Amino acid sequence: MKKSLVIFLLIVLVLSCSKSKETVNDFSIINLKWNQSYSSQTIEDVTKGLNWTLSNIGVSLKFSSSDYLQVSNSILELNIKALNFESNGREILLKLHESIYSSDEYILNNSVDIGRYVCLLIGAPNHYNELVGVPNSLQDILSKYQLLPDKGKINNSSISLVDRVIEYSLQENELQLLLSTEVDSATNSIYEFETIEIMKNGQLKFGVYDKNGFLKTAADESITNAGKIAKCMWCHESNIAQLINSQTNEPGFLSSLQLENTLRMYNQKLFSSQVTRTNNVVDYINLQEHTKMELLYISFMNPSAQRLSEEWNMSQSDVFIRLSSLARHTYSEFPFLGLLYHRDEVKRYAPVTGLAVSSSVREKSLIEVNHL
Repeated sequence: MKKSLVIFLLIVLVLSCSKSKETVNDFSIINLKWNQSYSSQTIEDVTKGLNWTLSNIGVSLKFSSSDYLQVSNSILELNIKALNFESNGREILLKLHESIYSSDEYILNNSVDIGRYVCLLIGAPNHYNELVGVPNSLQDILSKYQLLPDKGKINNSSISLVDRVIEYSLQENELQLLLSTEVDSATNSIYEFETIEIMKNGQLKFGVYDKNGFLKTAADESITNAGKIAKCMWCHESNIAQLINSQTNEPGFLSSLQLENTLRMYNQKLFSSQVTRTNNVVDYINLQEHTKMELLYISFMNPSAQRLSEEWNMSQSDVFIRLSSLARHTYSEFPFLGLLYHRDEVKRYAPVTGLAVSSSVREKSLIEVNHL
């Protein structure tokens, strides 16, 4: 009898430990901390910014964010089990959550700064490419589509410093590939490739490849100002971009008018599909709302004293004293943010260390993280 009792207790103990271990290793739910970055910022702004971020990594959002997001004061509890992802994005995000859970910030605060979280999702190409399923080889993308014989030529780009050859497939079943080849204007030698695909949720998926067709983390700044994926998102605004500058027509290519009309037609089809297969959680009619996402990463990478006061749980006067040796700047795109610090400069003064982010969200980074 006594032996049976001992065996029973051992079984209970093993099951209890297994259950505890399973709970600890469940990274589906993550707490995101909102630290107010400017006086007019609201929790609604932050929620919209998070929804745009999730949409940009291929998540098909439901009509009510309460299905996957619980908000309490300054904490947003995100449950990724309730989300539908592009490719195997959920498994990749679970890996990233595991790294976040192991950071000092999460261990001490039971949360991660939501600005840091956004930087880790769309400001780190190594993470983004895995989350949305961008192949390592350009040939793997091309094998899924049939490019049309018509080609466009952009020889006066507002972004690229060299010529661009534009190719595209038909927009079928609400999916499409657009391929830009950056070429030398005199020799037509190839510098690199940039791809745009339409994802299942209506958002655009971006890829950058070198001249040999291998995946890169950023475009070559010597030939283009395209930068990194987050800059593509900011510039395209979930659209197939139209021609901005006038172009010189060249033999063998569509005229600039033909190319413009083609891109406009495809963009209208894209917009129609976006508004029918999505919902009011991400509002494609009011596209300016995407800036809520950008303000999350911009204000994290360029924090104000007010924001750091909340992050570090100290008065603004103490923040000023701690950072008295650092210069402040204004962010030209959003001057209302006021005087700001650079994240790279303040992080060594932080009382808690968070999971490292890339040194730039939009531009080629000196430090490019990969926590997968």
